[in-house]
Amino acid sequence: MEYASEQEVELAVPHIRALQKSMNGVLFGQSELIDLVITGLLARGHILLEGLPGWGVLLRDGRVCPVKEVLAADKAADIAIFRVEGEGFNALKLGEPQKVGGEVHIIAHPDSRFFTYTAGLVSRYYTARSGKSAKTIWMAVTAEFARGSSGGPVLDECGNVVGMVANTQSIYYPKKKKSDLRGPFQMVIRNCVRVAGIQKLIEAK
Repeated sequence: MEYASEQEVELAVPHIRALQKSMNGVLFGQSELIDLVITGLLARGHILLEGLPGWGVLLRDGRVCPVKEVLAADKAADIAIFRVEGEGFNALKLGEPQKVGGEVHIIAHPDSRFFTYTAGLVSRYYTARSGKSAKTIWMAVTAEFARGSSGGPVLDECGNVVGMVANTQSIYYPKKKKSDLRGPFQMVIRNCVRVAGIQKLIEAK
């Protein structure tokens, strides 16, 4: 069983920037057709389709590589796959889907706290009931992340990608007084894109 080193993982988690907006990404080595792709723009993925010249990828070693072209995108599933210009990139492997209760590890950039590591478990898989993501299957995890983490890799114990950070949903108890903005805070649901969704988009391309 091969394990990815901490350095290999950090080098494969770039920071994607566009003027004042930023997000994460994951480098994946693929076939000759897609020699280098980055996935992970999530709710903001569609922005890439609107203005490629303004996007670049900041790597761990300080290099900035421009985004060359968008290869595929699924707005409902919050995934964008695109090619960047450059060479000598580190890549992570796509793994097998992790079962509920399986370990997951996340390296992301929450609120510009670069390369923050957290760990947890897969808590459930579910299908969105309404909205733009209806019928999309999501993976919820207990590993913590916050704003700025979108697109960060969700890894198994070997460092293989089993998902991608998407968004959080806070749950509050119903408020007791009309004057209250909301009731007491209870918990956070942490939603991620499944590796199956990433693989499906790559194969479709």
